[in-house]
Amino acid sequence: LYRLTSFHVPSLLPSVNKYIIIKMIFHKFGKVFKSKKFELRLYDDRRKNINLGDTIIFHNLNNLDDTISVNVLALLRYPSFADLFADIDYRLCGPANSLEEKLERVHTFYTTEQEKKFGILAIKIQLL
Repeated sequence: LYRLTSFHVPSLLPSVNKYIIIKMIFHKFGKVFKSKKFELRLYDDRRKNINLGDTIIFHNLNNLDDTISVNVLALLRYPSFADLFADIDYRLCGPANSLEEKLERVHTFYTTEQEKKFGILAIKIQLL
């Protein structure tokens, strides 16, 4: 399960545009990110500040020393998860055995009302 908090930290290195910190609880934290190519979020005010070239640092809330850093390669907006998965293979967006399971899983994090209000952001990522 995810528990999400995010905030921005001023750039610490001149070669990095911006660091974005996301804290989450996730079983098999590292294993998921090794196969994941897209991070999915609502396109709300917090995500509107993400830009190409930003570095996102994910912290495992079960162990804050457990981090994974990714580079933002692309930002793709969709009106819904169904539209997103018509364009992007669900298997590139984290674990799931079927498209139906993936849709059920994302709707445990985000309601259909939130989905309609904000739309969806698919963040194409590359491990650093």
